[in-house]
Amino acid sequence: MRDHHPAPSLLHRFLNGELSKTETPAIVRHLLAGCSHCREQLGPETGRLLSQDLPPQQLHRLLVVHGLDHAPVEGVPAAVIVEALLGLTWDLRHENPERMVFCGQLAVWMARSMPELSPQLEADLRARAWAECANALRVSARLPDSLDYLENAEEWVLAGTGDPALRLRLKEIRASLYCSQQRYAEAAELAEEVLQARLRHGDLAGAASAMIKKAVYAGYGGRFEEELRLLEMSEFLVDEAGEPELRGFVLHNKIYTLVELGRAREAWALLEANRGFLLKSGGSINRIKLLGIEGRIHACIGHLELAAGAFCEARDAFAQADVRGHEALMILDLATVVMRQGGSRHPEAVTLAIQALRTFAALNLQPHVVDAMLLLADAVQQGLVTAVLLQSVADFVRRAEHDGQARYQPQFE
Repeated sequence: MRDHHPAPSLLHRFLNGELSKTETPAIVRHLLAGCSHCREQLGPETGRLLSQDLPPQQLHRLLVVHGLDHAPVEGVPAAVIVEALLGLTWDLRHENPERMVFCGQLAVWMARSMPELSPQLEADLRARAWAECANALRVSARLPDSLDYLENAEEWVLAGTGDPALRLRLKEIRASLYCSQQRYAEAAELAEEVLQARLRHGDLAGAASAMIKKAVYAGYGGRFEEELRLLEMSEFLVDEAGEPELRGFVLHNKIYTLVELGRAREAWALLEANRGFLLKSGGSINRIKLLGIEGRIHACIGHLELAAGAFCEARDAFAQADVRGHEALMILDLATVVMRQGGSRHPEAVTLAIQALRTFAALNLQPHVVDAMLLLADAVQQGLVTAVLLQSVADFVRRAEHDGQARYQPQFE
């Protein structure tokens, strides 16, 4: 549906509530994925609903008027639309956090009344809607809101069927929230509980996912050797499960971890052997991040021109995607390799450092990161910027993203 527009007759039947339960989810996914052509055919009010965030109190009128609400339309049960919205929320997790939140909030709103379901099944679906919206809010760094939504989901679970898969999903989301709160030990404990439960039920893909997350939590806590060990263990589960998306996630994280451990040549060999697969797997943001990792590998090996090219490409891509934090970091990495080239490129490196500072200044930085930026700004003013200083600031920013207790120790030479 994303590659081909639904026929006008299908859109007309959708608005009139005449589609079957199997047809409706695909149409909803297509519209909410951002098809301006089909939105125009639906009219300005529906187009507005499908193209921007609206507060819940404004949604009801639009849903009823355009046949998206279950009450006036027998052919489109609310539960069907909720399922489609939850599917789209998941699909968007690597692509568009803002739209992911919108779809999650719309799913919560649509799940407010589903008389076609039994009370227990309705409670389960409500729990799923609140939970996936909580996850979307976490991805968008709205952590207090995420916790509120997750607690609502946990309350609805108590009124549901007791579905063990749903309870595990909520536990996974809570572990991810703990990770975002930098509570890595607690996140790892929950991941281990999920891992063991998945193994008991013979769910190899779910077990692999839990082990990968546990590995990532170890890495965020600075335990890169443990992360690498867990990632290598998870490969056996991934291969058995035959999950290409999980395989891509493992490879991406292994390459990153090898770079953090100073094993750049091993990271390069792994990247080169799997480049085609990695470019096809994961979302667009992960592909841009891979460019940045490639730049770091070249920088470690000493291929400065190749590193600069990768950092330039990643910087521009992050800017286009409006991911300002990563854009600023790529500018800082670029400044570092340009400074390492020395000679006539010194002024260019200083200019890039200033650009990085300006980009960081527009962000809501934690105080310990602000301190590092102030020191770098002072070094720029005094003409004391070196490649070692720039590299140390970039390394600190990466560490500080996952360690609120980190404090910058300046290095000039």
